[in-house]
Amino acid sequence: MHLFVLGQQPNVKICCNTAILYHHQREFIMTESVHAHNVLNMLLEDGADFTLASLRQAVVTQFGDDVRFYTCSQQGLTFDALLAFLLDRRKVIQDGDKITANRDRMCSH
Repeated sequence: MHLFVLGQQPNVKICCNTAILYHHQREFIMTESVHAHNVLNMLLEDGADFTLASLRQAVVTQFGDDVRFYTCSQQGLTFDALLAFLLDRRKVIQDGDKITANRDRMCSH
């Protein structure tokens, strides 16, 4: 889980991969934030054969509908924004509807 909080420190409780922030008597539900490497690793698994639709479904199944992603340089990305980011940096390759990871462009941290 990756949370960014500005100002006073809230009381944070984690439940079911979702953070609930209690701050000034108000409750805010934060969505899960997952590093982009988790999606790249899904693409690198043995036997991985993803289309855009099947990758989207796998991400929803594993992380939920409201998941947001972060990278070393960006945060709060939706699946579509993450995919655009990865395509732009050639970390993934789209050939028709097939999506594959580009091992040559992946960082190793």
